Amino acid sequence: MYGKPDGSVVDADGPEVSGRPIAENYGPAMNAWGIAVTMWQAMTQMKAPFPPQPQTRTGSHGDLLYNYCARLLTEDIFGVFDLELRVTIARCMAYDPRRRLSLRVLLQGAQAGINKNFAGETDQFIRSWIQAHIYNP
Repeated sequence: MYGKPDGSVVDADGPEVSGRPIAENYGPAMNAWGIAVTMWQAMTQMKAPFPPQPQTRTGSHGDLLYNYCARLLTEDIFGVFDLELRVTIARCMAYDPRRRLSLRVLLQGAQAGINKNFAGETDQFIRSWIQAHIYNP
């Protein structure tokens, strides 16, 4: 048995952990989630909710179902960011780790994404944005 930060106790060999694909499941899917939550924080300029708060998705992104990607797909203010990138982040923040994108798929998407061009998005603009929003928020 071990104690969790919230004060509850989980039997490390019991069905609470071993029989569930969601809680305490570490591996590549958790790495994808960690990358996505970091990107979510950089784009929204907000701290990720703790504990994570799942969202139910409907409408144009209903195929994303249950995930932790709050606001990034639903608020117009985040429309300045590439839709494909925002959907990728949402897929990596799926509640069920089995529905998250693999690291191979993420690498392929990143390799394709670096070749995209957006009006007014020069290298200097990107450097300035990173400086202002990441290093000097």
